[in-house]
Amino acid sequence: MSFMGMEYYSLSLKELAEWYNFKQAIVEYSVNGYIADVGVECYELKNFFEYSEYDPFFDEDESNYEKHYRKINTGNFVFEVNVTHSMEEKKILAFQCHSVPFLEFKPQQIEEGFIFTVTAVHIPDFLVYLLEKVKIFLSKEFEDELFELGKKMYENARENELKKELRIEVINQLAKELENVNFRQHISRVQFEKMNTITAQVYKTKVKTEELLYQIKYKPYLLSSISKLHEEYKVKVLIGEKTSTSKEKVVGFSFLLPDKYLYGQQLKEIMQYVLSELKNKP
Repeated sequence: MSFMGMEYYSLSLKELAEWYNFKQAIVEYSVNGYIADVGVECYELKNFFEYSEYDPFFDEDESNYEKHYRKINTGNFVFEVNVTHSMEEKKILAFQCHSVPFLEFKPQQIEEGFIFTVTAVHIPDFLVYLLEKVKIFLSKEFEDELFELGKKMYENARENELKKELRIEVINQLAKELENVNFRQHISRVQFEKMNTITAQVYKTKVKTEELLYQIKYKPYLLSSISKLHEEYKVKVLIGEKTSTSKEKVVGFSFLLPDKYLYGQQLKEIMQYVLSELKNKP
């Protein structure tokens, strides 16, 4: 597998040694209950004075360092050689749980000598440092390609931003014009009656004709009640037939509600809400 044309990246043993403060390597070294092929004791020798902080730039070769140094243990580092088999899963988990950095590699002989391919690794902090180096390397190696990619990404982002700005501008203009629209003027009488009528109809019946309720002759004791009903509602009698018979009879009623609901204003508020949702849409 390659990454931006890179098949592999070489690890520097010198950099590892400096990063983890390698001091003494021991073969068949015991670490957290497991035997490592090679264990490395890691520690720093830091200059120390009675009334000052540690000096990280202490030179170990100074002749008088024994008077003013302390050994600061920084843990162990493990090397595993993958010749016949890989590391056991339990061993890997144990090292990871106890934050023991390790490197497992498989040796391969070539004409020039040996190469060592990493097959398992746990060096998280060093990899973060290494990633920064790779980024710097790639940014220099692919400077032109990255510039063109960045330019294209910027142009696409700017184009999308302009489209969004234009959409918001159009929506704002529509919302402004909407304030001057009287929707009630655009609702016909037929549309209004459909919007404002409640129908109660017998199940599985077919309406053939409609008649106004007050135009039908009633017995005197019903006439008074019907007259009062018509003061508020326009009621129609639905005359039709059941699907199983052709005999006509009353199959329901329709009630036209009073014209006191501001349907035009309600429609305007619905439109304003829709425009607001479109405006806030990403």
